[in-house]
Amino acid sequence: MNSKAKLIQLIHVAKRELRLDDETYRAALQGVCQKTSCKGMTVAELQKVLNHFEDKGFKKRAKKSKKRQSPSGSKPVKWPEIRVIRAIWIQAANDNLLKDGSEEALDKWVFRMTGVRHVGWLSYDRAFKVLESLKKWHKRLMINWLDTEFGYSYALLDKDEPLPYSQVTEVFEACRKAHKERKNAE
Repeated sequence: MNSKAKLIQLIHVAKRELRLDDETYRAALQGVCQKTSCKGMTVAELQKVLNHFEDKGFKKRAKKSKKRQSPSGSKPVKWPEIRVIRAIWIQAANDNLLKDGSEEALDKWVFRMTGVRHVGWLSYDRAFKVLESLKKWHKRLMINWLDTEFGYSYALLDKDEPLPYSQVTEVFEACRKAHKERKNAE
């Protein structure tokens, strides 16, 4: 949608939200730009009209994200493992290890593993299995990142004697911090 069409759309939303009847609306257009229709206005004139309506109390609202967000931490969950599953998923997304860190993507991943459509519906046994699988996957993602960014083969270390998840997380966090500092220094 071009900017002119977008401005016209916003002006019509303003008309509706300010509850202007057609006569009052056209009088406002006439008063601002000496025209009674948005159709014949330039982008600059449309912007003047929109600014006028904003001065009269219209507020533009940002579109809501269509992706479902994780529930707040204060909401009760069936099992504590479900909260940890979400936390690891969100951390992996924040570290740019996932393409899609949304709750919907987590649900799809859980469904592929268990056949259960929503992470919050997992039984204790399935939640535990999902958590352990997610930790293993997250560990592989962190090791791959370390191998790519630092050239040291952590993957080989993990094959000889599996490293605990917590140890890989600590190394990853330290290296991630050093990597950010190095990038900021450049």
